[in-house]
Amino acid sequence: MSTSKDSEYIVGVDVGGTKLNTVLLDSESLQIVKSSMSAVSDKLDSLYPTITDSIESITSKVQIRSIGIGLPGMVDDQDTMCFSPHIASLNGHNLAKELKDYFNCPLKVENDANCALIAESVTGVAKGKNNVLMVTLGTGIGGSIITDGNFLKGHRGFIGEIGHMAVTKNGNPCVCGKSGCWETYAASSTLPLYYEFFKNHERTSNPEILRLAKLDFEKSIKQELGTTLTGQAVMELYIQNEETAVRSVESMMDWVGFGLSSVNSILAPELIVLGGGIVKDFRYYEHTLYESFKKYSQNNDFLPLIVPAANGANAGAVGAAIVSLKSTSISYANG
Repeated sequence: MSTSKDSEYIVGVDVGGTKLNTVLLDSESLQIVKSSMSAVSDKLDSLYPTITDSIESITSKVQIRSIGIGLPGMVDDQDTMCFSPHIASLNGHNLAKELKDYFNCPLKVENDANCALIAESVTGVAKGKNNVLMVTLGTGIGGSIITDGNFLKGHRGFIGEIGHMAVTKNGNPCVCGKSGCWETYAASSTLPLYYEFFKNHERTSNPEILRLAKLDFEKSIKQELGTTLTGQAVMELYIQNEETAVRSVESMMDWVGFGLSSVNSILAPELIVLGGGIVKDFRYYEHTLYESFKKYSQNNDFLPLIVPAANGANAGAVGAAIVSLKSTSISYANG
């Protein structure tokens, strides 16, 4: 890989809890030229080689202007990962400093949900919008916010950790160390757990039984049920109208709508954008999700639209590349 300030390519890397997505963009059109997907480990000694290998695999024989990396967790204004529940080995590390010399080009690190919203504000459905909430559904749940045309950052850049918003007392244990976090009920990674639970329980329309089933799920499923089933596999079964998968997706979407109603009451966005791999199947669960959102919201006459990211599962990586091109801060992403 060669580098030059006048070269025409930029790289974006989206590091997730289980996958790493890398894209090569034309720096003028911001169109994806190449991409790669890799499994990711939460161990630092294997994570760094995975990142460098993924970048090198799509940048051979091209000149790179800059690299951006989106990370899950609390990245401060100095590019240091202060707290990453899903990849704890990153805590305290500054990838921008640690990898910059390896690639010999400008390198910027940002929160992954911020990257996704940057992509959508520059090239996607949030372009020209002044009040937007980005919600990324994956291993966990991330959030990013535009209010009155400005990206909100909060103290040290930590705003938007909506996946760790408490939605119940004494609920599911979360990797962050708390319990009852929204993402333990509504992240895409919960789908296999719902499936494993519901396939062992008879279907019922009795609300009290369903409530007790949810309580049972809250107390036991994380500890007692193990599964090799993936969220994508459950979604494919849902599309085929398989009964247990339908129950699973409906349960997850009920929690997604529940959490969105609370965040909407605080932020009042004109648009809610969903990101993550699950958005490619958005049309199949759109109605279920929106009905849940309406059910828990206080005024259905003024609810925002909920739409999938135009960049799909690539939003985080595309946004990371754009951040590197701006090479300063997300406050510049909309202008």
